[in-house]
Amino acid sequence: MKNIKITLFTVLLPFCSNVSAEVYFHVSGGLDYVLHEKSDKDYPLLNLKGGVGYQVTPKLGVEFDITAKSTTGLDSSGTCTTTVNTQVSCTKKEEISRFMAVASGVYTHNIANLGLFAKAGLSFVSSSFNSYFEGDQFAKTTIADESHYGISGIASAGVIFSEKHRVGAILSTKYGDSGIGKFNYFGIEYSYLIAL
Repeated sequence: MKNIKITLFTVLLPFCSNVSAEVYFHVSGGLDYVLHEKSDKDYPLLNLKGGVGYQVTPKLGVEFDITAKSTTGLDSSGTCTTTVNTQVSCTKKEEISRFMAVASGVYTHNIANLGLFAKAGLSFVSSSFNSYFEGDQFAKTTIADESHYGISGIASAGVIFSEKHRVGAILSTKYGDSGIGKFNYFGIEYSYLIAL
């Protein structure tokens, strides 16, 4: 039993001594281009998030991210028909919002002074979509007021330089349902890595 305890301590000691060096925080910002099948146009959506990562081996790690809730929308002018069948000017408004929690695996590979990375994971996504007409001569008319909670796949790849700065492209799988409509997005993101 004594030998087992000594062996276990010998195995765990290097791991415990390296934990602080392998854990890191990251703060990220970027811009996503959201495609939505029920919207008149596609949307640029700000992507701000923070998280923690753990480098399991020199090349493999895991990350957990939380995004800030992002909202965007668009207005388009046109004409609407009133209840007495007259045409009046009106505005169609659309708005989407998104919140995500993401768990990912990360692979890194160094070439000279430049690092390459690939990241893939699953995101829990909370989305909403609102669409309505409004004008001076009639009451607000709601077209859609939907929300959805679901899972989306997400992948990104890019470069790491100076061991602190990471820039990559992002792509998601489709998520949503028949009520709110299907979403997917692609974008670019910058992350600042902070080692503990």
